[in-house]
Amino acid sequence: MQSVTRIQRLVRAPLYLTQSITPLLTPPCAQRIRACNFATTRTSSAADAASATSSPAISPLPSRSTSSTTKSKDKSTKSALRLRGIPAGWECVIGIEVHAQLVTQSKIFSAASTRFGAAPNTNASFVDAALPGTLPNLNAKAVEQAIRTGLGLNGEVQTVSKFERKHYFYCDMPQGYQITQQQFPIVRGGYLELDPSLSLTLKPTPVRVGITRIQLEQDSGKNIHDLHPTCTFVDLNRAGVGLMEIVSEPDLRSAEQAAAYIRKLSGLLQHLHTCRAHMEDGSLRCDVNVSVRRVDESEMGERVEVKNLNSIRSLQRAIDYEVNRQVELAERGEPVQRETRAFDAKSGVTILMRTKERMLDYRFSPEPDLPPLVVSSQSVSDVAASMPELPDAIAHRFQSEYGLSPYDTGVLLAEPGAPTFFDQLVYGPEGRRVNKQTDKPLSKPIRKPKRCVNWMTNELFGRLKKKVEERNALHTDMNMMDDNEPEMDEDDVDEYGDNDSNFAGSFAGAGSRGGPSLSSSPVSAATLGELIDLIEEGTISGKTAKSVLDMLVFDEDTRSPTQIVEDNKWKQEADTELMESLCTEVVSRYPDEVAAAAAGKNRIFGFLSGQVLKLAAEKGKAGQLNPAAVAKRMEQIVEKHKK
Repeated sequence: MQSVTRIQRLVRAPLYLTQSITPLLTPPCAQRIRACNFATTRTSSAADAASATSSPAISPLPSRSTSSTTKSKDKSTKSALRLRGIPAGWECVIGIEVHAQLVTQSKIFSAASTRFGAAPNTNASFVDAALPGTLPNLNAKAVEQAIRTGLGLNGEVQTVSKFERKHYFYCDMPQGYQITQQQFPIVRGGYLELDPSLSLTLKPTPVRVGITRIQLEQDSGKNIHDLHPTCTFVDLNRAGVGLMEIVSEPDLRSAEQAAAYIRKLSGLLQHLHTCRAHMEDGSLRCDVNVSVRRVDESEMGERVEVKNLNSIRSLQRAIDYEVNRQVELAERGEPVQRETRAFDAKSGVTILMRTKERMLDYRFSPEPDLPPLVVSSQSVSDVAASMPELPDAIAHRFQSEYGLSPYDTGVLLAEPGAPTFFDQLVYGPEGRRVNKQTDKPLSKPIRKPKRCVNWMTNELFGRLKKKVEERNALHTDMNMMDDNEPEMDEDDVDEYGDNDSNFAGSFAGAGSRGGPSLSSSPVSAATLGELIDLIEEGTISGKTAKSVLDMLVFDEDTRSPTQIVEDNKWKQEADTELMESLCTEVVSRYPDEVAAAAAGKNRIFGFLSGQVLKLAAEKGKAGQLNPAAVAKRMEQIVEKHKK
C-alpha cells in the first residue's frame, strides 16, 4: 500500500519534485519522474502534442469560464451544422484511424482497473508507471475482444501476430514507447457496409469501406493543463488501457460518409460489447487522413492527418475545412505538405502541429518482453460461436420478416440493445427463438410489429429523451447557482461529445452522458408489451395508454400497467346505455355536421366521435368509452340519416 501511495504522489507532483517526495524514490525512478515533470512545461502529449521543432506555437483554446459577453457571442453563432462541401471539379479521399478502448476489467498489460471516472492515478500500477523491473502481461480478454471485433468487421484473424515498440517521448507515456502491432496486427482485412437506406444523413450511394487492419496496443495517460497556470498534471489512470486501432482503407469521399462510418462502427462495437464507443469520454477517438485530387485524376494527393477528433460534428467540420484548404492551395499552385494538424472547434480551422513523421522516426523494434501471439483456429471458432446476430443481418430480418421500413429499422439499430428489446416486445419475454439449422423462428409473434415499433420508438424513446433533457437542464441550473462551477458552453459540445442526434425522436447517446439508456429504462419490454395488449384488447384507449406510460417513465411507477389502470379507474366500459345517450346528445347538438356526414363527408365522423368522448369527459367518464365502439355506433346513427 505504501508503494502505491508513492506512485500516486509521484505522478501528481507539479513541475519540480518536493523534498518530501524525492527521498521516497529510487535514483533511476526519481530521474525518470524529473524528466517527466520537465516535459510538463510544454503542451505536448502522446496524443496531441506539437513537435518542438519546425512547427509554430499553437495558442491555447479559451478557458471554459469565459465572460458573459463572449458566451453570448458564441451561442449566437452556434447553429445547425453547415458544411461548405467539396469544390466543383475536385474529389476528396478520406481514411480514418479509430482508437477504441477495449471493454475489459483490467488493462491490457497490467492488473490495474480500467474503471472510468476514478480519482487521478488510483488505477495506475507499477507497470503503468514504467517502474524499472516491471514486465507486461497480456490480457487474454483483450485478445478475445479484438477477435470478436475482427469477425464483426468481416476480417481475417491472424494465426500469429507480434508486438513491437513504437518510440516517442511524452510525459503521459512513462515507458517512452507504446506497445503496438503496427507490422503484424491481430486482424487483417475486412469491411463495413454503409447502407444509405438505414441512414438519415447519408446520400443514396452504397459504400463499402475496407478495413486495412485491427491492431492491439496500449493507451497513453492524460495530461491536465488547466489545474495550474504553469504546470501540467499527469493522470496515469488511462495509461495501459487496451486499445484497438481500426484502420480503414481510403474509401470515403465526403464528410457525410465519414460521419456515417463512425456512427455505424460505434454502433457495431457497442453491439459486440467490445468498446463503449462514447466519444465524449474518450473511449473512442479518431484521426482522419484527408487528401484531394481532381475528379479526372486517379493518383492520390498528398495526405494530411487531423488528430484526436472526439465528436462526429468535429469530424465533419475538420474534413470540410481541410478539403477546402487543400483545394485552395492546389489552385494557387502551392504543394500540400504531408503534416499532422489539430482541429480547433472554436474557430473551425485546422492548425499545424508538426510535419508528418516517417516510420523511421518511431524506431519500431520488436517487443522483447512479449512473445508472438498465437491464436488457434479453435479459439477463433469459440469466439465466433458466441457472436450475436450482427446489425446488417438484423436490418435485413426486420424488413423481410417484420415488414419494417428502412427508417424504423435504422432507428432501432441506432440504439444499443434496441433490437433485442424489440424482439422481446414482438415475441414475448423469451424473444425470438430460431431453429439453428434452418434459421426459421420456432414461435409466432404475439404482437403486431408495426404497433410495437411505433410505441417503442415514438412513445418510449421520446419520453426517455425528454427525461434526459429535463435532468440535464436541472443539472445546468444547479451549476449556475454555484459560482465555483463554470457553466458549460455550447461549444464545449465539440470537446466533450457530439450533440447531434443519430435519429429523430430517439435518445441515442443519452446513456453515455449519464442519462437513462434503454438498458436502464424503467420500462421493460414485458411492461411495454402489457400496455400494448391493453390497447389491443380495448381495455384502454391510446390516449390513456400514453398517460400510463408517463407514470412509468417520469414517475418510475413500479405498478404494472394493468394495476395503474385499475387504481385510476381508467378502464373503458362497455356501457352501451351511456354511449347511446351521449351519441344522441351529440347528434342533436350538431345536426348540420350529421347531415354533412350522411352526404358522404367522411372526415366529419372523427369530429362527431370526438365530441362524444369530450362530452363523456365533461360528465366524469373520461377514458371509459372505447373510441372504436363510439365511432362504429356513430356510423350506424349517421347511416339512418341518409336520404
